[in-house]
Amino acid sequence: MHKPYRRPTVAVIGAGPAGCAAAADCAFSGFDVTLVEATDEIGGAAAHPGGPAPSKRLRFRTPYLDRKAVDGTAAGFRAHLREALDAAGADVRLRTEARSAAFDHDTGQWRVAVVTPDGDDVVRADVLIRATGGDTVLDIDPGSGRILDAEPRLHRAIEVVGAPNLLFVDAPVTGLSTRRPLDIAEARADHARRYIRALEIRGPGAFTVRASNWHASPQDRRHQIRDLGTIDAASHSFAPAASPIPEARLENR
Repeated sequence: MHKPYRRPTVAVIGAGPAGCAAAADCAFSGFDVTLVEATDEIGGAAAHPGGPAPSKRLRFRTPYLDRKAVDGTAAGFRAHLREALDAAGADVRLRTEARSAAFDHDTGQWRVAVVTPDGDDVVRADVLIRATGGDTVLDIDPGSGRILDAEPRLHRAIEVVGAPNLLFVDAPVTGLSTRRPLDIAEARADHARRYIRALEIRGPGAFTVRASNWHASPQDRRHQIRDLGTIDAASHSFAPAASPIPEARLENR
């Protein structure tokens, strides 16, 4: 029987540097990406107008993300992030707060409930990327009917045991490089792209890291980047969606 093809769609929650990196990298790879941000600006705390001026070193180094020079101002850093997102073609939705997310094994998609200035809405995506940090409440149901206890898992690894098609890229960095402060964020974005590509090959469904193969991210910065540079598809399980939605019927965009 012919396996249905659907180009994976991606929802990124949180438009700080990590979320912007993940959204832009995945969009540059050809995936349809929706970036949801609760405030009216991208950039997170690093680009807050009332905060300290960001370092000129706070910029992307990946060539296709590094499209606009920074000038050491919050506005300049936001413009740097925005240029990458616009060039990649990511759909950025500001003043849109994600309240909950539930995975539907039948369709192989996440259903993210959001609140916009115009009222309640739903964003559907094959892969959900959390980039909100530990302070934001986002109820996540991985399809079991029970809310994922996210906080104990947060910052321990990019992939989550027991939750399909879900990545956490919002972890703070230990051993942060003063020369390349966004290198971990870019490495996580690259891993997200590889993960989604592995799902694309298999088709719509649930792609989950096996508990026996899961490991926490190394604490050392150099080893963490190296660890994020590969994905072992054999260490994951895959269950095809019973009723995948054809790409032509997706209405997220």
